Amino acid sequence: MLTPKAVEEAEYWPISICAALGGSSTWDSIFTEMPGLRSTMLPMSKYRSRSIFHVFNTTGSIESWGKYLLTNEIPENGNYLATHSAEKLNWTSSEEGIWVHLRPPPGSINASVSISTCFTNLPGLFQHVEMSSDQDGAEPGLSWDRVNARYETAPIRGQYENLGDNATVRDSRGILTLHPKTSWGFEEDESNMTKTTKSRSWMPFSSVADGLPYMSLNGDQRAGGILVPGAFSPYAVHYAHAALFQDIAMTTGSLAQGLQGLFTVLRQMAYYEISPYFDMQSPASLILSNEELMPVRWTGFTVVVGMVFTHLILLAVVLVLFFKFTRLSWLGNVWMSLSQVVSLETEDLIDKSTDKLDKEVDKVIKEEASRAGTGSADRVRIKRHDLRGRSEVSY
Repeated sequence: MLTPKAVEEAEYWPISICAALGGSSTWDSIFTEMPGLRSTMLPMSKYRSRSIFHVFNTTGSIESWGKYLLTNEIPENGNYLATHSAEKLNWTSSEEGIWVHLRPPPGSINASVSISTCFTNLPGLFQHVEMSSDQDGAEPGLSWDRVNARYETAPIRGQYENLGDNATVRDSRGILTLHPKTSWGFEEDESNMTKTTKSRSWMPFSSVADGLPYMSLNGDQRAGGILVPGAFSPYAVHYAHAALFQDIAMTTGSLAQGLQGLFTVLRQMAYYEISPYFDMQSPASLILSNEELMPVRWTGFTVVVGMVFTHLILLAVVLVLFFKFTRLSWLGNVWMSLSQVVSLETEDLIDKSTDKLDKEVDKVIKEEASRAGTGSADRVRIKRHDLRGRSEVSY
């Protein structure tokens, strides 16, 4: 089992997440003062558009929290209702940026709670879009750092982290550039879409919370979990997902971008899991690129061509010399070669060498050359005999 080191665990924010109304939508939510966040692109967004996720950053041990709650007005049925508020326990609140800090009265419990709320539009829609990139980006992967005993999430953070809307940033993130929204088209002509067709074209991405653990709260199943890598709990978000959230949130200081990265991973997993069930088809055209190596300077090309031409010139010179000066031996003429081997000097050697090895024949040739006074030659030559006028082997 992968577990973080103690120093790593201390570096993470003790954060957990809880989705309001299961994370599906808030059209019937008790939070009537919340903004509508209606999308102008989604045909059903008037009714089910936004989701609310509460993020809690807590300090203090579980044992301290349990002891504190048991001694402070917990109903006998164990229900943690809204009436069990921080005000009744004399907690004070303060705001700091995106966080609301709740602090207990002095001496009650050595702990604190910081709360933030994120909104999102999770539904989607089938549309015809155009996207492109002038680079062949590689899909980032999640690797395990054995030395530091933690996930290396920087490559994925670099892709999911929104650093700005310009081509340079998009290329560095390895994502495609969407063409202007004016060129997008619906799956079908919206003016001719019936209510049933419109429902079929609407993608209920609001189930993104299904990628989170579920816990029972006030009798309801709420999507939520602990976003601390390596947390030992049935409600802990997967180690890798929690590590990615922590990396983005701590690097950018934005919970929204951290949740965006987390939900993107969850939707990617859900897409590959349920894609075989989709029965809708739509044409797609792809333009792919291949990397080809092309010379950009003439230096290397000139060197290679020069070497080839030099080789051809030398070969031509050798052929000319061979044809011009060769007189006693021609390639492909076997009988000429045999006739040159047979001479008065080699007749006895040829007659007695039918069963001898080459090294034995070489020894005989050296002995004959020594007796003839021509030295201990270890090879023979072909020359024209002065008296007989024929070309023959001599040693």
